[in-house]
Amino acid sequence: MSESTSTSGTKTYLRLLGYVARYWFPFLIAVFGLLLHSLAEIAFIDASDAGETGLSAIRLALKRRMQTLERSVLLLRGRKADYLEDDYWTQLETLLIDLAKTTEEFTREASE
Repeated sequence: MSESTSTSGTKTYLRLLGYVARYWFPFLIAVFGLLLHSLAEIAFIDASDAGETGLSAIRLALKRRMQTLERSVLLLRGRKADYLEDDYWTQLETLLIDLAKTTEEFTREASE
């Protein structure tokens, strides 16, 4: 039974690929765009390391925490299918609230 299911799945997949074969160039552009977007998100977080000179120890620790929270949000978004809907939104909400509080504290330290 599993062999017939596997064959059926393969046939379905190849049939669907046949439908989009004539659209290979837009498909390639879309894949490239998704790859570029995901690399840009990570690069944005890592690029903020450049401005660490002259920060106090407290602000440096807050900045590192903000980067960790931002990475956690991106990773959670990428793994949304692994969670139940309510669990996903609860975890995302918690991360975003923590990020907002940390950002506020970082900004407050800058003004002092």
